[in-house]
Amino acid sequence: MNTTSIQTQSPIPRNDNLKSAGHWANFIGIVFLVMAILVLAIIIFVFTNLNEIANQFMHLNGMSEQSLNFIHGAGKWLFTFIMLIIAAVMGINSFFLIRFYRKSNKFYISEVEQDLQQCLHSLSQYLFISTILGIFSMIITLMAILFYLSIE
Repeated sequence: MNTTSIQTQSPIPRNDNLKSAGHWANFIGIVFLVMAILVLAIIIFVFTNLNEIANQFMHLNGMSEQSLNFIHGAGKWLFTFIMLIIAAVMGINSFFLIRFYRKSNKFYISEVEQDLQQCLHSLSQYLFISTILGIFSMIITLMAILFYLSIE
């Protein structure tokens, strides 16, 4: 029996699947970060060019004066608020995914249980936020479907 190999093994085995998941989380986190930056750029573009955009929509779609006044007033602030929330959620998700990658990579190298716990904690925070957003999205979608069904 080879006792030396049993003694040198870590109590927590290294897992290539965790390392691979970390790399994918890093990729998705970077994509989310780029998308958050693009959303912020869209906010700036729309906010600075709102008059021209609203006038073009008015000519294309025949918007009423009330709609145009809403867009120039509370509409631009509502749009900005919603887009900022979207950018913030993408940024927060990006943060948790990239942190998961870093912690999983650190665990892969060090094999310290605390690194694994931190890695899984970051992943659980990302999944928690994603679940809440998924439920919120489903509720909004169901409300929209019910609203459109009630109109007809």
